Amino acid sequence: MNKQINWYEKDTDEIYEYNGDLTDEESFQFINHLLQNYPDLDIEWIEMFEELKDYLFDEERITDVLNFVKLYQQTFPGEYEAKYQFIERNLITYFLYKGDIEALKERLEIIKTNPVHGFDLVTIRALYQLIYHKQFDIAIKYSKAVWKPLFESKDLVGDPHAEFCVSIYLHELEKLYQNIKNNEPVNVEKFRKEMEKYELYEDIETFEIVQKNLTEPLNKQVIQSKIENESKDLLVTLNIQFLKYMKEEFGMPFILSDRLWNILQKPGLYGLANSAEGYFYIPYPVLSDHICGWYDHMLRSNDIEIFGKVFGLKYPFHFLHTNGLISDFYYRQMEENIHMIEYEFLVNTRESLWQMKFIFDWPQIYPIDTNQAKLFSDTYRYYSDKSVNEKFSNYLNLWVIPDRIQDEIDTYNEEKIRSESDDYDEFDDWAGSDDWDPTQPIINTEPRIGRNNPCPCGSGKKYKKCCMDK
Repeated sequence: MNKQINWYEKDTDEIYEYNGDLTDEESFQFINHLLQNYPDLDIEWIEMFEELKDYLFDEERITDVLNFVKLYQQTFPGEYEAKYQFIERNLITYFLYKGDIEALKERLEIIKTNPVHGFDLVTIRALYQLIYHKQFDIAIKYSKAVWKPLFESKDLVGDPHAEFCVSIYLHELEKLYQNIKNNEPVNVEKFRKEMEKYELYEDIETFEIVQKNLTEPLNKQVIQSKIENESKDLLVTLNIQFLKYMKEEFGMPFILSDRLWNILQKPGLYGLANSAEGYFYIPYPVLSDHICGWYDHMLRSNDIEIFGKVFGLKYPFHFLHTNGLISDFYYRQMEENIHMIEYEFLVNTRESLWQMKFIFDWPQIYPIDTNQAKLFSDTYRYYSDKSVNEKFSNYLNLWVIPDRIQDEIDTYNEEKIRSESDDYDEFDDWAGSDDWDPTQPIINTEPRIGRNNPCPCGSGKKYKKCCMDK
């Protein structure tokens, strides 16, 4: 880096070109030099720095990241709050990984200033991270701070505030449950009105069903009757009973256990087994299709959310089995299906499993696989340490798709082909293609290319400066 150059005499393209030829370390020094000495340059400071953040995080140079952010905030007051999403996403994930809660709180304050801007990339993601890492009090305070700006935003579509309001609702519902246990008077109508402050409008009948199940224990005969009569409140009933079960058995708050249940809150998943004892059994390809329908495969924006829900599937089915709502036979098969889905997500998120190590801090139904737990942590060095990739590949190679699951996949595919062929005359052309293989486990076996790795095209440049955007 040539510090003798007067960069005010250079145009923007020359600065970008010069920076593009530097190593990551040289580029880091260069950008800091420019920000300190040439702050009036018309360049995209944050975008340039984002090219380096992976390098700095790989080296755990978090202080350098924080110092740059601080300098930028001092130089351009108020601007960072509209450009924070990528940097703060990494910082929040890192501080949760390290258990530095005070530093985490400071980063959340940045999001609270403008939760709308970073909604897709960090605002909603941070909520799930807080809940999954058992930072429940922080999650509630965070939800109360951001839900209204999200609700009032003209820039967001749908109900961006919903998950935050639901978090507040679940927290209050748990307090209601505690009042019921303590034989204290409960006013359902008052509770319903209080929840309307958070744009949660529900009819009194639904709240009465919730209160009834908070008050009464699970009754197997009642559940079986609801199944036979195809009662619309079956899943609501089981949901509340599950929240109680997880609270009493494992001390798990409603705000977490509900997230582990709600991915299963779809009537069409059930009743597919040809047995009353297997009503809650979900064939593997049906389960896989359902979960993959939730997952953002393109941007992976909800990878942490869905990973947690996948590794939380065992809890609802443990609850159903404990209460005699699924037979031993179907429960064992369901365990196998869940294990297969877990394997899929291990493969597809292998380079970021260090972000998912929260699953080992949840209540354990089965003994912890210590090898797996270590592999999760080791993936922080997935791109910089070749031995991590090798160890992880060796671990995954031990897994074989069970014949029963493969049979389910084959049958499901055949039925899917027959069904779709009735709708599309040209379907026979698709089915004859060697490239089309419906409903197999969605597993990417090729190693992902790190931003700072050599580009596979052979140019000699780093992947991020060559073919990554292509």
